[in-house]
Amino acid sequence: MNRMLKLKSITLVEVMLAIAVLAIIMGVSAPVYGSLQRKSNVEMASSQAIQSLRRAQILAKSSKGDSNWGVKIEPGAITTYQGANFSSRNVQFDERTPIAPLTSITGLDEVNFSKFSGSPNQTGAITLTTDEVETKTININAKGTINY
Repeated sequence: MNRMLKLKSITLVEVMLAIAVLAIIMGVSAPVYGSLQRKSNVEMASSQAIQSLRRAQILAKSSKGDSNWGVKIEPGAITTYQGANFSSRNVQFDERTPIAPLTSITGLDEVNFSKFSGSPNQTGAITLTTDEVETKTININAKGTINY
């Protein structure tokens, strides 16, 4: 009894069908991934800005270096500095934190906290945006409370 061996193999149609399914899955997931990346960038930038603001306020309240402390937010970086303002700061105490380069900043870009009281020199909102889609707003009131 000779039985003919039947080889099972994958046909060209099955391979093309598998590739088509993978292409559809990738086509659907790419925009979702981009959206998640933008949201992550703005969340990370706002978290770093809040942390820098709180650190500067704590350093000013403790009167470290017998000086005011502040934060300058620029595209690509957040700088915590010692001094009355960013232009006359003591550069050796700068703490730079990088943020996503596509993050745009509107509203306050510099906040300085007075020593002992920790009161900000100005109040208002800092708005961080990525690609005009994801936005996060940080508010600073006259007492120095940071809301987000």
